[in-house]
Amino acid sequence: MKIKYIIALWILALFGSCEQVEEITSRDYPFIQSISVSDIDETGVTVNFEIKKNGSSAITSYGLEYWLQTFNGGQPNIQRLTRSGNPESPLVQQRISYDMIKEAYLVQPFVVAGGVTVYGEKLTFESLGVSAPKITEVTPREIKFYDQIHIKGDFFNSALDLNEVKLLGLEDTFTIRIDSVDNQNIWLSINLKNFSFQPTDQKYVLQVTSGGKFTQLADAISIYKPQILSVEPRRLYVGDSLEVVLNFFQTPGDLTFDLTSESGKVLSTYSYVTKEAGRYKFLAGNTAPGRYDVSINSTFWKTKFPEKIEVLPSWEVYRSGVQAPNTSDHQVLTTPDRILFIGNAPQTAGKFHSLDLGTSASQQLADLPGLPENRERPVLIGTQGRYFYFGLGLVRQGGSVAYRKDFHRYDFQTGRWERLADFPFEFSSVNKSLEFNGKLYLIMDNYLNFREYDPVTGTWTLTPVEVPSSIRNTNQFVQVGPEVYSLTTIYPLRLVAYRYGQDERSLPELYIQSLDQTNGMSYWDGNFIFTKDGQPEFRMDLRTLTLRPLQGIGENKKGDLPLWQSREGLMFAFPKNAQTNVRENLIYRLIQDLD
Repeated sequence: MKIKYIIALWILALFGSCEQVEEITSRDYPFIQSISVSDIDETGVTVNFEIKKNGSSAITSYGLEYWLQTFNGGQPNIQRLTRSGNPESPLVQQRISYDMIKEAYLVQPFVVAGGVTVYGEKLTFESLGVSAPKITEVTPREIKFYDQIHIKGDFFNSALDLNEVKLLGLEDTFTIRIDSVDNQNIWLSINLKNFSFQPTDQKYVLQVTSGGKFTQLADAISIYKPQILSVEPRRLYVGDSLEVVLNFFQTPGDLTFDLTSESGKVLSTYSYVTKEAGRYKFLAGNTAPGRYDVSINSTFWKTKFPEKIEVLPSWEVYRSGVQAPNTSDHQVLTTPDRILFIGNAPQTAGKFHSLDLGTSASQQLADLPGLPENRERPVLIGTQGRYFYFGLGLVRQGGSVAYRKDFHRYDFQTGRWERLADFPFEFSSVNKSLEFNGKLYLIMDNYLNFREYDPVTGTWTLTPVEVPSSIRNTNQFVQVGPEVYSLTTIYPLRLVAYRYGQDERSLPELYIQSLDQTNGMSYWDGNFIFTKDGQPEFRMDLRTLTLRPLQGIGENKKGDLPLWQSREGLMFAFPKNAQTNVRENLIYRLIQDLD
């Protein structure tokens, strides 16, 4: 009896002491107990734990941390699920529905109170993964060869290396790189790797594999098929602007614009001018007249417009069967009313012929008084539509050179030669002949300054004006009213304007490499005309300095004469076959309006 009494007192004392301690010392932090892992299936697991005791600070959040039981070195990739506030019940059930694969995991619950995290015991479980990924939205649905895609959905694994995206049927065509991922979003980049691929109207299945499970979205993606929506105008000249509207925008530098003849030959690549929201402007290149297919080409695709366009002829035959001397033994001078042929070979020396505008055969002019001789570097200039000045120059006699001082004028109204005042200076080799304000100005090979001849007084004068090097050293020059325009010979090219007695005026530099290959220059209808081997190549508007191509006469042809600026239009006289050098007895006239 005594023993039982002692035991009862001991138990009573024990409980009493516990209550006394709890009343004296409260817990600073909560105490939680891990209970179990339940409801393990292919959608996730449920973790059960209990908050046994609250601490002195309120719980501000709680949740789970979980990670693979087996991992490769370093620290585990810990996933954290957090809920805010204090749970409604001490017994907590929390579901893990994301970022698990079929592997063994460790999980431990936690609570946060007073800024301190308190953990429960670790639990081990074998995961069956989570729900298969779900796709709710894909943008864009129509992609280009180099593009970004955004996939929205759910149950994506946030570990980048546990995700894979495929376009079924295009695995060998595109490289797909996942840039970033979270549980509801995947962002990826797509890049073409099969450069022979041509897009069609086919739609492709998008497959997303995440955490070992996959889902597919049928007809999810199509490849943008470039299309030409419109081409205007449908009839145009070489050098005109052509506006092409595409169904998407691409960097203009990646595009070429081709015209293909009905025989299938690509005859011209158009050059890019400007762009605006899928609208592109091109300049029609130097293309023969005819009907053409229009196609836009990029590095990786080609698209053709369903309708043909027509390139109009810029030239028409003005006169055929024209008889005139050959340029092989004649110098040539063109004036608004005629082409003059000046003999410069032993068999033609001293002979002058004129092909008048509107005629089909040249006429020989009266002989120049004196012995016929072949003069080099003479004065050659026509004025007022009436006069032709000739003289000076040099004659080679054996191994010596004789300078000629005689100076003559032919009057087309009277049909007679008139001898004018002799040239009073020692050297008479003429570089170029110009006219300013009714007076003749000669650029001499051996003198720096202009020599002036006044037809009214019949006198020669040494002027104080030095000849600009821009005119002296070029063969590409043209006089427009009181100004002489010349093309420099050093790249980048420049046009230089000069008015007698004034300073030169440089126009903007021309960064057109092919212009450097031209070797002739004319002027018509407000435009400079640049030629290569006599064939038109480019035209430049004097007002805007816009450089555009100009159609030539035809393939395998070259010019035998400089372009003829006649009163009835700009003429291209006597083209030659570039291979056989046989001359055609034709004169063409420009019919394209250059304004």
